[in-house]
Parts: sequence; C-alpha cells; structure tokens
Amino acid sequence: MDLDPDRSSAHGDQEALCALDPASGGTGTWHAAERAALASAVRLLGAVWPAMLDELRASVTRVALLDGTTADDDRAQGAVLIGRHCFTPSPDGLLGSVRLAEALVREGTRAVYDAAAEREPFARARQPAEAVRRMVVLSRCALLYRRLLESGPAAEPAMERRHALLLTELGEAVAAAGAHRSELTDHGLRLLDRSARLTSGAVLP
Repeated sequence: MDLDPDRSSAHGDQEALCALDPASGGTGTWHAAERAALASAVRLLGAVWPAMLDELRASVTRVALLDGTTADDDRAQGAVLIGRHCFTPSPDGLLGSVRLAEALVREGTRAVYDAAAEREPFARARQPAEAVRRMVVLSRCALLYRRLLESGPAAEPAMERRHALLLTELGEAVAAAGAHRSELTDHGLRLLDRSARLTSGAVLP
C-alpha cells in the first residue's frame, strides 16, 4: 500500500460507513450520539479527502471506543482505537467532528503503516522505523488540516492553530527520521523526502 503522505489507495465504494461502522471492543460502549458523531466525521473525510476514506474503508475492520485518552498499541489487526475525548470540542474550540476525523486518520495510518512495514520495511532497525512511522502519521494529519483549511469556510482559528502545531511536530519528526538516513530503505527515504517537502508548504504531486 502506498504510504506517501498525500496518496492513498482508491479501493472502497460509496456505501454507508462500510468498515468504519463502530463495533464492540476497547473499554467503552457506543451511544447513539457517538455513532452519529462518527458518521459526521466520516462524511467530513469523504468531503475533503475521499481517497483517505477509501483507504480506511479498505483497511479498517472496526472502530473501538476507549474511555481513556491513550490508545493501547496491542490492537487487533485492522482495528482502530478512538478515545472518547475526541467526541467533544477541544478547549480551544476544535470541533468534535474534526477531532474524530483526525483520530481516524492518525489511527488508521498507524495500522496501515504497520501492515505495510511487514511486507516492505521502511528502515533496517526498530528506532528509525518508529521515527518514520511517527513522521508518516504526522504528515497525514497535517495534510488533513491543510485540506480542511483549503476547503472554504471551515478555516477557523482552532484549525489553523492545530495545523501549525502539527507542522512543527512534523518538522521534528522529519529531523529525527533524517538522523537515521543511512538506516532507511529506499521506500523510507522516499517518505522522508515527501514529508520534508510538506513542512515547507510544497504541493505534493
């Protein structure tokens, strides 16, 4: 699967939520309002980044709800874990639907990266592989906000602040991955180059 920051596969279809239906699991029980919020986040992704939604539909088997704020890395294959805190606005006014969309992109990208790395490693050692993983996740999240900000009236201050923070964190992640450049595979080096271009505001082909 292609993990370039602005590229994702185009497998899914236009049926309802497909593989993004909420399911039992994690430590929380889904309520009707939370199911509606998830559906809203999915529609938001479909509007601003349909290829990403297609990738999630093709790779995610279920969405599990966590009562805490920290996702457990010991997750079932194809599952993403979403903290309940994502359903409410952030203290600085970021809408719950936007926070949920980011959580889906973040957790979905982690799952996709792990599966892809088993088939074609991005690095020759664990530490650089983890650095590339974090870099790719931040790249995808930053691109989500860039798409939201470019979509029109959604350009709110809270989104702009979140986008700026993600770009700062991405710059740090690019530097961390770049410090292990000699240990990256060709695929990993390609991801490093594209993520670095994203931090400069370059348009990715």
